[in-house]
Amino acid sequence: MPKIKPQYLYPQRDKGHHGAIGGQSTEALEKDQVVIVVGRSGDRFVVSPASSRKKSLYNGFLAVADHATEANASVRCLSYAVVEMETQKGKTGDPVYLSRTGGWTLSAPKVGKKQIGTVIQLEEGKGVLLAPNVTYT
Repeated sequence: MPKIKPQYLYPQRDKGHHGAIGGQSTEALEKDQVVIVVGRSGDRFVVSPASSRKKSLYNGFLAVADHATEANASVRCLSYAVVEMETQKGKTGDPVYLSRTGGWTLSAPKVGKKQIGTVIQLEEGKGVLLAPNVTYT
């Protein structure tokens, strides 16, 4: 078996980016926006904002945008992210759901109830663990 140094493997190269994928966005994206893989262009994934509005926009491979980007630009998408909460509304362990815009919400939507994370306790307050491909019970 050949010996490959971890620093040359893109998913393991940077701290916190294990399981990351490189892609091209179909629309402008915000940091920590939930995206769905909708296709492939050459050797890159094509990603769009996920949404709870239509099953085709949340039933597939989901990830979290690592940074903001413009339409048709490169984007690194993470398999999980920890995001600080601006309000202390949720309790530790509360479910986090996909919103209509690809963000997250503590309120379960009436349609497309897709859990994508959990409220967690951080040192400086509460946060959200976004892990959209985890199966929640």
